Amino acid sequence: LAEPRWPPFSLKAAVGPVTWVREHKGGRVFYTSLGHPDDFKDENFVRMLTNAIFWTAKRDVPAK
Repeated sequence: LAEPRWPPFSLKAAVGPVTWVREHKGGRVFYTSLGHPDDFKDENFVRMLTNAIFWTAKRDVPAK
């Protein structure tokens, strides 16, 4: 569960998940509200998506 503070300049910043996972009725669910084209330039974001794809498919995540 990733939770940002938004807007970052607000003292009363709202906190809410931008990424979460869940197991439901034998399946796995991954959600993220991230995905701006610039996000894909971030190695950590791409790794998170890779891990999520393999996790939802119940497969081993390949080594880096």
